[in-house]
Amino acid sequence: MNPTAFTALSPDELHQRAEERLRTSPPKVIDPARQLHELQVHQIALEMQTDALRAACVELEVSGRRYAELFDHTPTPYFTLARDGVIRAVNLAGGGLFGVAPSLLLMRRFVMLIAMAERPAFHRFLDQAFAGGQREHCEATLPREGAAPRSVHLEAVADANGEECRIGVLAERGAAPRPAPVLAGRAQP
Repeated sequence: MNPTAFTALSPDELHQRAEERLRTSPPKVIDPARQLHELQVHQIALEMQTDALRAACVELEVSGRRYAELFDHTPTPYFTLARDGVIRAVNLAGGGLFGVAPSLLLMRRFVMLIAMAERPAFHRFLDQAFAGGQREHCEATLPREGAAPRSVHLEAVADANGEECRIGVLAERGAAPRPAPVLAGRAQP
């Protein structure tokens, strides 16, 4: 039987299957002391696996929080789009780009945030990002209500399974390059 098939079973179902297997298998003559020892070893092994799983869950939770913190608070606007261009995730800088809370952009089609004349080019850009599995680049104008439109450079790459695409708004077109960050008193190349 496939070992991963047991992961979908509830503890009660797993117990029932074990009982059934015990009833249908031929009886084995085993020394009771040896059997007790084997059960104790098995119990300790299960306790160790449980401890390892709990530690892995804690580590995964911490890692997930760290990733969410990094995604939300990076100064670069980032968007995660579904294949149909619907925004599934957006960070704080992405919301700030349009002067709204990120939650107000969720479930909207990103193309609706692009200037009308540039939408066909954006559709091609998104299709290429999903099809090629490599970084794609696009220039776009983002009209903003009550403010001057922004001309930006977009970079996108699809995830490994091709279901979502990550888009970063890397720079405004024509903007002066940002100075290199200073670390330990030295400018970085």
